[in-house]
Amino acid sequence: MVRADLEVRAATEEEWPAFVRTTNTGFGSLPGDDDVTPERRSYEIERSVAAIADGQIVGTAGAFTFDMTLPGLTTAPTAGVTWVSVLPTHRRRGVLTSMMRHQLDDIRDRGEPLAILLASESIIYGRFGYGLATVQAEYELPRAHRHLARPHEPAGRVLLIDENEAKKQIPQIFEKVRRLQPADVSRPEGWWAMFFRGSKPSGNAGARFYVVYEGATGEVEGYAYYRVGNASQGFGTSASMVQGLGATTLDAYLSLWTYVTDIDLTDRTTTTSRPVEEPLRHLLADPRRLKATSVSDFLWCRIVDLPAALAARRYPIEARFTIEVVDDFCPWNSGRWIVDGGPDGATCERDAGGGAAADLQLSARDLGAVYLGGTRLAVLAQAGRVAGRDADVIRRGDAFFASDVTPYCQTFF
Repeated sequence: MVRADLEVRAATEEEWPAFVRTTNTGFGSLPGDDDVTPERRSYEIERSVAAIADGQIVGTAGAFTFDMTLPGLTTAPTAGVTWVSVLPTHRRRGVLTSMMRHQLDDIRDRGEPLAILLASESIIYGRFGYGLATVQAEYELPRAHRHLARPHEPAGRVLLIDENEAKKQIPQIFEKVRRLQPADVSRPEGWWAMFFRGSKPSGNAGARFYVVYEGATGEVEGYAYYRVGNASQGFGTSASMVQGLGATTLDAYLSLWTYVTDIDLTDRTTTTSRPVEEPLRHLLADPRRLKATSVSDFLWCRIVDLPAALAARRYPIEARFTIEVVDDFCPWNSGRWIVDGGPDGATCERDAGGGAAADLQLSARDLGAVYLGGTRLAVLAQAGRVAGRDADVIRRGDAFFASDVTPYCQTFF
């Protein structure tokens, strides 16, 4: 329920500067006047959520309109929740809860069965039904240990392209790559506009470089973008900082990694978020040298329309389960459901029969966690978060909700 003394609605064009300043204040910074207009061009203002008290915007939220790749390589409309912020003077007064109520109702009305977000604080969103769905890693690889176990002879070529060409080519090849990767999402035009605005030198790193890989037929099969860190101890001590890399073929994947790990005047390659099961590790001559410098949560997933969400993805094994779901924040999801699915399709309908105990009992939060296959049902059962009719049901449920490809989202939002 929205607080009676709080107005919650989309921001207007006139309110946009105040909306941006409230968002940034909540994250501990203040935008300059030059920052406000560019942010507007990348943002769907009709999806903004402004919480207004005494004529002041005291809380903000918004969403990108995404299409997310699901296990089995189907897709579903998904809200990418972002810009969630509350002024420090209005914390712990129900502002966030009111905005989450408004936003989830809007997402449901839009026909989006799923919502995802990146949590600035992992303690916040579980109470609104978001579950920890994917985990990602950052890596470092010394240049001296970049060598592959088996030498790779590219069938095509790596091309260095300028930003104007990157604006044409990178979005196209990215879309092909993300459709092969469960948990990754489409990138709308506004997202790309924001991305390319950030290509200039920043902090301790130079400008962003872009490369694509053309296969033997001339078709683009992969991309990478990276920066080179500013040397602090002389030439040859900088890092090749890989911020994105994707490929539709193994040839492209190997060729791109070979390129970015062998940049002149660098002594190591670092990455931002990558899969915890990065194939590169198994291709290196010395796999131990690929060091995970951090591992952390990434996507948090919320089931908004339970039957639509469960019917949208595919499942590795044929099975039928009765699940009982508790969802206090979106009560339309609560109750008993029959899920019947496999590699070729799935259905999900309410169980009108009742009677015997459900095969699985879990919260909406934990259903969101297992939905993309990045959190194992069996692990949640061991933690006492999921109940099964017997041990065999948990084993079969674990296999049912798994993903053949480890879920991974390369898109920050």
